Amino acid sequence: MNEPEMLWIDLETTGLDPELDVPLEVGLAVTTRWGTVIAEESWLIWEHPYDLTKSDKYRAEEFQRGVERGRANEYVNNMHTKSGLWDDLKAPDFDHEPGSRALVATLAMEWIQLQGIELGTLPMCGNSVGSLDRPMLRSHMPVLDACFHYRSIDITTFKETCRLVNPVLFEQIKPIVDDKGAAIHRVLDDIHASILEYQTYLREFIMVGD
Repeated sequence: MNEPEMLWIDLETTGLDPELDVPLEVGLAVTTRWGTVIAEESWLIWEHPYDLTKSDKYRAEEFQRGVERGRANEYVNNMHTKSGLWDDLKAPDFDHEPGSRALVATLAMEWIQLQGIELGTLPMCGNSVGSLDRPMLRSHMPVLDACFHYRSIDITTFKETCRLVNPVLFEQIKPIVDDKGAAIHRVLDDIHASILEYQTYLREFIMVGD
């Protein structure tokens, strides 16, 4: 029976500074302990300062300043252009209409509950979640941050541990992981890559499996 035991997240943002940059896309996936996907979903984020209350208008203006930072950053701008994220935010399809940070956080929380998960019980899983995703959520989407347990399973820990204690194996695994984890920079694709990386280290490094 597939029990939800790991809650994965990936964010696309305008940069790495949670004080100045903003999230643009959020993806979640629920898996078993072995990385078998049970459910997944993603949401686009966009805010503009038109026809809003004063407080919401201030937050929307803050959001747009973050977008301007992303547009001005050549690496970030090119990345989101190549992935199609900018285009999706400007001309979304019917099923993926962007929402505000607050709305998306609420929708994501409701989605987690629909999976039968008690809020605050599953660890935050993904690549570099401690240095990007967790700080970004705490600054911009605290409701969603509270849906995770305070502990994390960061896939980079497996990578760095393998590199340190078994460098020969690390070099053998690296081409497999690099091939599976090619940077696509859309949230669900990157979650899939992180899960495949996790499964590779379980199988080849920790040597366990279902």
